[in-house]
Amino acid sequence: MLTFVTFYGTVGDVVTFKLYDHDLEKELELNCEVSATLTTNGGCIGCEFTDYFEFRFTTPAPQPTTYELPITGYEAENPVDWYFVSSPIGNVATGAVQGLTTGTFDLYSFDQNGDAEGKEWINMHDGGTLAAGQGYLYANSANTTLIFSGEAYTGMGTFPLEYSTTNPDETMHGWNLVGNPFAQPASVGDRAFYVMNDAGSEIIVGSGNVPAMNGIFVKATAENQSVTFTPNGTNTGSKIALNLVRNDRSASLVDRAVVRFDEGGQLPKFMLDPTNTRVYIPQDGANYAVANHNSDNNTAVSFKAKENGSYTLKVSVENLDLEYLHLIDNQTGIDVDLLATPSYTFDANTTDQAERFRLVYAETTGIDENNNFAYFNGKTWNVNNEGQATLQVMDITGRTISSQTISGNAELSLDQPAGVYVLRLINGNDTKVQKVIVK
Repeated sequence: MLTFVTFYGTVGDVVTFKLYDHDLEKELELNCEVSATLTTNGGCIGCEFTDYFEFRFTTPAPQPTTYELPITGYEAENPVDWYFVSSPIGNVATGAVQGLTTGTFDLYSFDQNGDAEGKEWINMHDGGTLAAGQGYLYANSANTTLIFSGEAYTGMGTFPLEYSTTNPDETMHGWNLVGNPFAQPASVGDRAFYVMNDAGSEIIVGSGNVPAMNGIFVKATAENQSVTFTPNGTNTGSKIALNLVRNDRSASLVDRAVVRFDEGGQLPKFMLDPTNTRVYIPQDGANYAVANHNSDNNTAVSFKAKENGSYTLKVSVENLDLEYLHLIDNQTGIDVDLLATPSYTFDANTTDQAERFRLVYAETTGIDENNNFAYFNGKTWNVNNEGQATLQVMDITGRTISSQTISGNAELSLDQPAGVYVLRLINGNDTKVQKVIVK
């Protein structure tokens, strides 16, 4: 860098030059190529010209930034430690990623239409390019660290999704393996997505932000759709998440299903290997990994085991205030209050029917024990109401036992076996829900 500086002073002046970077907000270290001494007549000893100083500053060449992704190697007899990886530096040749092609490794891209032999997973063992915004399936027999060196991706983060029906396998239509293109966590808005689980053995529903250098599966439902990654964004929404854990496998996460309350996009169950253990939500003749809740406040939850064993359903609630949340085991009849105990452990066999569970829930906005509308009086329940309304009675499984129209206050006779029931009073846009106990 060549810089000219004019200095005016008097004999004996001592001058110190400093260079300050306002972007970095710090003083830079300078290496002066030629030393100079100010003389009494304003000239310069050791300079090419006599009417000004000439300073030549040399700055070190910028060093590429490195981004590291640790990879756990798999054992030869159990090669299941898969990863979905992506590049944080834009397009990069596979050979330029340190640690990627060392040892015994597997690397695949995904194409819903398949290759010449109809295979959706395209082998990249012989090389290729990791493209910005794309995800790749990767595994290595030994522990390694993928090191990406270069400038971080700074694009818009929006990438087109492929939607094609060329492949006769309809389950593949619309699926895209994309990747976080940024060198930091990013969100994909309210779009539901799949990730690889921590054990590298199952493809499960994702949650929250997508970490840097990680890929995800998303589904296009029509042509001309896209996915947008937003750095440091947040995936928000109200939901109940069901996390399935295998107890005799180091409590590893096997699968996940989600009930959404914000009417976001539903996500069909990803079935690359239909024999794997799955928890999913059946609705309208289809199986979903992410499903919108229905108006009955109860949701069927199916479960199918790949192996006989002990499992646990761990249920979490996000951005949702529930007064009532129960899990019903249709096979054993066990009723679990998930607000008191947010998990349920059970034994399962591969021969069990899939229609195993049911969630029953009610939001706090509908149940207020300090503002109950029904009171027990002898053998009946007195219902406080103004105007015309619909009064529904549901049992613990969410099944509607009765539904009637009432005008003003009413009496309700619950001629039912002992147990917990739910009353729902619908008056225009106002809905109230109350638990009642029949003894």
